[in-house]
Amino acid sequence: MFRTSLNPCLNGIRQLINMFNGPCPFSRVCGLVNTFKPRYISAYDFTSRKLSSCPAPSNLVKVHFDEFQNLIKDCNITVIDVRQPEELVEHGALPRAINIPLGDIEDVLKNLSDDQFLKKYGHKKPQKNSPIIFSCRSGIRSEKAQIAALKLNFTNVKNYLGGWTEWAEKTKK
Repeated sequence: MFRTSLNPCLNGIRQLINMFNGPCPFSRVCGLVNTFKPRYISAYDFTSRKLSSCPAPSNLVKVHFDEFQNLIKDCNITVIDVRQPEELVEHGALPRAINIPLGDIEDVLKNLSDDQFLKKYGHKKPQKNSPIIFSCRSGIRSEKAQIAALKLNFTNVKNYLGGWTEWAEKTKK
């Protein structure tokens, strides 16, 4: 009875292994034959960092503190902090940064008109080729925002890797 009740479940797992990664290691036991051979599936395929239409995370343009400090002097560069508004109130904000929380970034960049963006954020909406630097607390959410912008065909986007944590530490007096 025990063997019978578990058999469909085990066969399902074996079928998944067989289908995704080659021959089933238990083929002599369950009799499955591999006829479908797609590419190898790894755990990385199921993480949120992998997006099919974007470059791999290692190819994303990152900005470090010294470069960021120089870049924010350029008024043509849009700095977007993707933290929640409460975080900015509690911890502080980067100079010249506008706050668009990560959960809103795709909708704002895709759907807000130039006038709506200007009215809401007090800043000109970046165009597809405008330089944008995303920031957050430590560079993780800003990387997700960078990927989202790339998916929307923005071409000149960077991620300030150190984020607010690094900025606050290095600009302390």
